[in-house]
Amino acid sequence: MRKDFAELRRSIVDLDDYTLSTDDVQALLTFLPNQEELTKVREYAGDRTKLDRPEQFFLELESVPQLVPRVEFWYFSRTFNDRVSGFLPDVKALANGLNQAYTSTKFKKILELVLAIGNYLNGGTANGRAYGFKIEGVIKLADTKAADGKQSLLHFIYNQLKAKYPDLLDWWTELSDVPKASNVSSITVRDESGVIRTGLKKIQAAYDSLSEQDGILDDPLQGPYVRKMKLFLQESQEKAAELDAAVERVNTEFATLCKKFGEDPEAFKWEEFFPLLIRFSNGFEVARKDIETVKKPTGGRVGGRRPGLVGHAAHPAAAPAEGAAAPAAGESGPVAFARKQSMRKARSIRRMQQDKVAASKTNLNQLLDMVNKMKA
Repeated sequence: MRKDFAELRRSIVDLDDYTLSTDDVQALLTFLPNQEELTKVREYAGDRTKLDRPEQFFLELESVPQLVPRVEFWYFSRTFNDRVSGFLPDVKALANGLNQAYTSTKFKKILELVLAIGNYLNGGTANGRAYGFKIEGVIKLADTKAADGKQSLLHFIYNQLKAKYPDLLDWWTELSDVPKASNVSSITVRDESGVIRTGLKKIQAAYDSLSEQDGILDDPLQGPYVRKMKLFLQESQEKAAELDAAVERVNTEFATLCKKFGEDPEAFKWEEFFPLLIRFSNGFEVARKDIETVKKPTGGRVGGRRPGLVGHAAHPAAAPAEGAAAPAAGESGPVAFARKQSMRKARSIRRMQQDKVAASKTNLNQLLDMVNKMKA
């Protein structure tokens, strides 16, 4: 910014947008003298031509009324549209994401299914009569494993949805604004909207105070400032109202969502909520891929054997029990007796294991029957 001090002063008085760029106005804010510096310059009784350039700059500007508020308004008014235009889409996406999470019928039905399954699995305990659960519980579904350690409760839920409620499988499409909303922090909304509101209030207060003075518009120093403020307040009114409405909608949507999920809006943050939905969606997709991969045809062979042979080899009568050797041909006496006892013991252990699996399957079948009776 290389301007003659007198020309620079004229630009500030007239708030001339054509002589200084927005970056120049921002830099100017850092150069302005404070009240103490202005007082010292005014009281200087020596040869002013011998002052250093910073003091000469201060001297040139000391007669401009409301110097700092004027330049602050100048910069705020020039950046207002870009600031709001860059911020407003994020606020609207945030409000939409909150609304989608609250109103999505498919997501709601999935949560109802999760609650029903949780109550069934916890049957007979206090936890088996729950009316709801914390939203973070959905990400634990992938950690709840079956006895084999391979299938999770999320796999089971996906299978149930595919078999009985296929229309719910694309539940994530009803939450299309959630990923973008997850990138907007509550601190950003609070601080940015606060800065904009505070700036507008300061300008409105300055205008109200100056405009009441008689003949102010005819004052060559104050007239341009008052007229510029009036024009800005008129032009910014619509955007300011739109921003206020968007922020208010965010607060309302979030409070409603917290009430639905039993969270405290003062303690719970949407930065915690949206990542939970995204993690649940990612886990759901992983479960889908796992199941679809398992169900892919393998050319009529499983593990390198024909299906029929697998069933035959696994039949208890077709092979000695695991861990026990069959008696050798012609073997008799104590050795043969010991071997037979060992085989009986191994078969007994295997039957116990099979009984446990059968019991587990019975419980699972009961669960399936219960889920099948659920209404969508």
